[in-house]
Amino acid sequence: MIRTLDDVEQYTATLARAYPQLAQEIHLKRTGSSEFELARLRRALPKLPASYIDVIRQWDVEAVTIGLFRLAPRRFDTAGELISRLIAANGPSNPIHPILERAGMCEVAAWEADPICARMAGKADAGSLFRLSIDAPDEPRRLASSFEELIVRAAALDSVRATGGGVEGFAQAASLPETGPVREEWLRFAEVALTEP
Repeated sequence: MIRTLDDVEQYTATLARAYPQLAQEIHLKRTGSSEFELARLRRALPKLPASYIDVIRQWDVEAVTIGLFRLAPRRFDTAGELISRLIAANGPSNPIHPILERAGMCEVAAWEADPICARMAGKADAGSLFRLSIDAPDEPRRLASSFEELIVRAAALDSVRATGGGVEGFAQAASLPETGPVREEWLRFAEVALTEP
């Protein structure tokens, strides 16, 4: 069972050994951003939630994709490391930047082409993660209470996909709530992930 980021590290290390040509893109490692880089990020995005910063301080999410989840924001023509990408994704080069500002969110990851955003510090649900559909970016869909929870659930989904488990098997493996919009959103993800070849 995948319950922690350490479990995700073990799971992705196994994948990296099985697919060494993809190791850089699938292995979550304990080599996060430096304090210097994090200071630059805090200056540019001072309301980025502490729970998100805690994860990227410890874990290298820059090039990592777990299943259909990319653990860094979309590029917006910014080559380079995670901090530069975060700053660009949460600035005027992002066409949905005004929506993010109104909603008090910042883009931190993606599900296929849809941005995944964290609620900014100072809000009641600071650190919670939401998917913004490219089709309806004004209607955020809650995914997790933290970036860590999002990563753990993404790895659980990928693990179930790899072992041939079904949607309900994923719901149990990911400890999804019994009902509600979070469960519905993750079951949508599962239907896509578990039916792709």
